[in-house]
Amino acid sequence: MGPIELPNEDITKPFYLWIEKFIKRQIVDDIYRPGDKIPSERDLSDQLGISRTTIRRAIEDLIAQGVLERRSSSGTFVRTRPFIERHIGIERPLGFSEGLQKVGLHAESVLLHFNVQTTTKKIAQKLRINELEEVVLIRRLRVISNQPICIETIYLPKVLIPGLVAENLVNRDSSLYDILERQYSIKPKNSIENVRVSYATENEAKLLGINEMDPVLLMRGVTFDEAGQPFEYFVSVNHPDRVVLESKSTLEYDIIED
Repeated sequence: MGPIELPNEDITKPFYLWIEKFIKRQIVDDIYRPGDKIPSERDLSDQLGISRTTIRRAIEDLIAQGVLERRSSSGTFVRTRPFIERHIGIERPLGFSEGLQKVGLHAESVLLHFNVQTTTKKIAQKLRINELEEVVLIRRLRVISNQPICIETIYLPKVLIPGLVAENLVNRDSSLYDILERQYSIKPKNSIENVRVSYATENEAKLLGINEMDPVLLMRGVTFDEAGQPFEYFVSVNHPDRVVLESKSTLEYDIIED
């Protein structure tokens, strides 16, 4: 692997955080690809002109985050699966758990909030219900191998899911889509999503294990059943280093306003 060129930008303290971002950028830009061995601490120290202690701190943090892995005496490598692919687009929408099962991963959920409330005008429009109708709000932290992946907030018309209670979702292995299909015969047919970059709030940062105001992938969407009726409005705040979004598209465009 050739010498590393420093970007034309000021390096500010703490240096280890800059090194973390630098290595992540190398991965995003395919300079380091999944399975590649990264330079040794000594080589990085020589190439970047930064102490080995600082380099070591950054690498240890990236290992803890699941971005890198150390293989005994072989060195440090980019993890073979550093990202989780979430599929969006025109195909039948997959629940978070179902989508990961297809690639051999197991997702768990931590229920953060469950509440019945009167809907807002915006959400009523998304779900095509009256503004005074009640919705069930569900907020969960999605986790893979004890690593937080995303925070999902879901709004469901209460009239469609009578009897649904928080206890149905307390189990970390609970799949909401399985419950909707099994108990309420609601099957997802398609969805419309809107994705943009946002910045983590203090609470989101704590849950995702990142810094406040770090960039995150914010996904909003509406899911429709087999009859073409919307049954779910969702907002998903995705970890910036653990999630990529994969989409299939056509020449037809659907737009959701925020």
